[in-house]
Amino acid sequence: MKSKVILLIITIIPAGLFLLFTCSLNTMTNPQIPYNLKIPDAKITLPPVLHEISGLSLIDDTLVACVQDELGTVFFVNLKEKRITRSLVFSGKGDFEDIARVGNDLYVLRSDAVLFKIAAFDTPAYKVDSVLPAKNTEGLCYDKANSRLLLGCKSKSGKGKKAKDYSTVWAFNLHDNTLGAVPVYNFDLQALTQFALSHGVHIPENKKGETSLKIKISALAINPVDNRLYVLSAAEYILYVFDIKGNILLIEPLDNNLFKKAEGLSFYDNGDMLISNEGMSGTPDILFFKRLSGKK
Repeated sequence: MKSKVILLIITIIPAGLFLLFTCSLNTMTNPQIPYNLKIPDAKITLPPVLHEISGLSLIDDTLVACVQDELGTVFFVNLKEKRITRSLVFSGKGDFEDIARVGNDLYVLRSDAVLFKIAAFDTPAYKVDSVLPAKNTEGLCYDKANSRLLLGCKSKSGKGKKAKDYSTVWAFNLHDNTLGAVPVYNFDLQALTQFALSHGVHIPENKKGETSLKIKISALAINPVDNRLYVLSAAEYILYVFDIKGNILLIEPLDNNLFKKAEGLSFYDNGDMLISNEGMSGTPDILFFKRLSGKK
């Protein structure tokens, strides 16, 4: 039996720190999403234990690692056999939101921005406490080109009136296990709303009769084919696509009957895409979308 080694690393950001480096809009191009989001190419129904699936990450062409909101357990699902083939307990109960594969290791994100590293898909090696200035962090993905993890905040990050006007993504450096002092992406919500309206994207009104986007990040991932950052906002039923510099390229509304609560996102090397949905009043599932040929 392998022994467990626990190492606690704390990186603290002052709660009031919030620098406004905005991500600009790219209105010169109008690309199309390279997926048919209305009709998935395959649908895998998941067992009840994954009713609240909150994240997934591909291990290989047939195996995907999944986490759910309440249990500190990784569930390995064989996509061809459509069943759980293995489970690994790495922590007690908690609010676990996403998972990312980095080589032969897995990182699991808890909503309070605590990261759990599972070495070699086996024994938890250590816990990293990266204190973000946000109450709820739900998105996690591997940025291979920069050897870092990206953490997407569902709630506002920082204090002050302007903090609510931005949705942020932070970077965790895998070389020295440190969190960046400022966000790597600051998405300007007002500018994104204007982009959506100018491109004919319907935005439902809120209770106050206002139309505005919030980007409550539930998952994010970098597409390995086009190097674009895909961001899911389950609460809005929207998929956002940015270039790697943070310029908005696409805002795609999602069918709320198909994407009941989209909280997991992962890509194959060839650009094919997986999106997982919580069961809500039905059953949880993973949707498979082939990348369309000839699409940028």
